[in-house]
Amino acid sequence: MKIVGPGSRLPQQVQRIAVVGPTGSGKTTLARSLATSFALPCVELDSLFHGPNWVPRETFLQEVTDFIAKEQWVTEWQYKVARPLLLARATTLVWLDLPTGRVQTQLWRRTFRRWATHEELWHGNREPGLRVLLSRSDNSILWWGWKHRNALRGLPLVVQEMARGAGIPQSHLDGLVIVHLRTNKQVHDWLRLQDLPMPHSA
Repeated sequence: MKIVGPGSRLPQQVQRIAVVGPTGSGKTTLARSLATSFALPCVELDSLFHGPNWVPRETFLQEVTDFIAKEQWVTEWQYKVARPLLLARATTLVWLDLPTGRVQTQLWRRTFRRWATHEELWHGNREPGLRVLLSRSDNSILWWGWKHRNALRGLPLVVQEMARGAGIPQSHLDGLVIVHLRTNKQVHDWLRLQDLPMPHSA
C-alpha cells in the first residue's frame, strides 16, 4: 500500500478509482469530475442502493459486482456490504480526509438545498421533511453524517483489516495507491496537477 499526497499524479493509464470519505465530503462530485476528465465509466452507488420510497434494492450487490468487473471505472467507496468488493478491484483510493467542520458545512448546505428545491434524488426519492432531517434518527442524513464522521479517519488500518476479513491477498494491497487529501485546497491542487477542471459541488 502506497500513501501519497496532493503532489502526486495518477498513472498515465488510469484504471479503477474509489473515492473515500464521510458523508458530505464530496465523493460523488469528485468521482464525476474524474470520470469526465479520464473518460471512465462512473456510477453513483446511492442510485443502485435506493429504490422507490427509500427501499433498498435487492439487485444492489449484483449491480455493483457487474460494474466493477469492468477494466476501468470510478465510483464512491461506501456501503458496508459493498466496500470489500470495491477494495478487491480498486487500484487507487482517493481519500477525502477533510476537517469535520468543513464536511458538516457541506453536508448541511447540500441537504437543505435539496430539501428547499424538492430535488429528485434516486427513483423518485427526495429529502424528507424537517422533522426527520433534524431528528436523531438514521433516517436523517444529517444525523447519519455526524454519527459516522470519524469512521474512516484511520483509512490504512481500515483497509488492512477489511482486506484480511475479506480474504483479499496482500499482493493486491501492495499495489494499491491511496491519495490522501486533507483540505479542499489540496483536492483542487491535486486536480490541477492532473490537468483536470475543478469540480462543482453537488
